[in-house]
Amino acid sequence: MTYKIMLHYSWSWKKRSRVSSHSSPTSEYLAVLSFQSFTHTDVMLIHPRSLVIDKISEELKSQVNPPPLAYFYCTRESSEPKRANPTEIMLSILRQLSCKNDDTPILPPVAKKWQERLSQGSEHRLDLDECVDVILELTKERPAIIVIDALDECQRETRSGLLEGLDRITQESDHLVKVFVSSRRDSDIWNHFRKTPKLEIAARDNSQDIENYVSSELSKKILGGKLLNGQPSKELVAEVKAKLTERADGK
Repeated sequence: MTYKIMLHYSWSWKKRSRVSSHSSPTSEYLAVLSFQSFTHTDVMLIHPRSLVIDKISEELKSQVNPPPLAYFYCTRESSEPKRANPTEIMLSILRQLSCKNDDTPILPPVAKKWQERLSQGSEHRLDLDECVDVILELTKERPAIIVIDALDECQRETRSGLLEGLDRITQESDHLVKVFVSSRRDSDIWNHFRKTPKLEIAARDNSQDIENYVSSELSKKILGGKLLNGQPSKELVAEVKAKLTERADGK
């Protein structure tokens, strides 16, 4: 079974090119490594989660028999520590692949693992390697697409385990598994994907699109009363817009 998905950010780069993961007989990665980023404070105003994931979902809806999609948006927000934990990330991917949709039962490999844990009297959650084992069982039956957005937000000290788990999935799966990863250009992540197809994005490549996006989102926040009760001064709006656009280049 082969398939094709088209990916791009909502603010596209100047060439308006789309990143394509073409039909292929083997499982593979596509890594998008970006020089642009928003700080945690900025993310509270403009949350980028859907920029990658929503586009993939749209593309899959147009397919007759699309592969299942599992995704995770990483963040180091102190209020959500699990979103930077490699094991929690892999657990979420497993949960999303564990049934065909909300109206169908859990697939046999997951149910089997659950029964094994119950019979052993274990109340501990699966560790990262166990999650990978079950995902590999699931991909014996069908292909999958896995998206990890903002990988650089995952715990630096332990994210090598997540990367190794994703490697196992792409290398050992019986069916086709496509893994899409977006990240800033952190040295360990860059080194891990040194032989992987990559697309590098810098703010200068799409500065006008970023400015338009920031302006649009600011207008929405103001109209919704979510920025100074919807009554910020023109000077403040201009300052916020300039700062967000500047920080898109990592400044």
